[in-house]
Amino acid sequence: MKAMIILNPSSGKEKATDYAEKIEETLQDRYDVIDIRRTEKEGDASAFATEACIGLYDAVIAMGGDGTINEAINGLAEQAHRPALGIIPLGTVNDFARALSIPLDPYKAISILAEQNLKPVDIGKINENYFANVIALGALAEASYNVSPELKTRLGSLAYFMEGAKSFLHGEAIDLCVEHENGRWEGHTFLLIASLTNSVGGFEDLAPRSKRE
Repeated sequence: MKAMIILNPSSGKEKATDYAEKIEETLQDRYDVIDIRRTEKEGDASAFATEACIGLYDAVIAMGGDGTINEAINGLAEQAHRPALGIIPLGTVNDFARALSIPLDPYKAISILAEQNLKPVDIGKINENYFANVIALGALAEASYNVSPELKTRLGSLAYFMEGAKSFLHGEAIDLCVEHENGRWEGHTFLLIASLTNSVGGFEDLAPRSKRE
């Protein structure tokens, strides 16, 4: 049995390495091999997850925020062999973990890995990319990319609200046309969100029709 831990060293207030050691202790009785991969740049988590599929690993444990988790899912999505995905939420918001009722305290999340409580989840696809919780378009969505890791560490979710407020005041609405099974919508908007989960931006009732499984 083999497991791969994919960790983002800058997440979890830069305590990800300490948490990885705790994961090794928790899983050492179940897995013969536990490898650790540390991300350094965008795309690394996806590449590592694909490596785990090709190497026939039994589990991938992704440690980081929603971005790291999303990359790992993209690396797993189209592979013939897909290891079970474990999630240790170390991000600012952790929407996907919230939707799955995974504890936001890292040590509590690590403790439930030993239970191997697996559940299927839906994923969506836009162009060539997959997503597990939300996709967002517009000026407010783009503002999230302007938040630096340092600012997220220092201010937490407040950093996103600050960038969002600046975007709302100085950004421009975009023209959108949305076609769906019940009709068509056209208009101007600062933000469009399509959600698979009930938690969006840390607000667990923003998409109340999405099911928490």
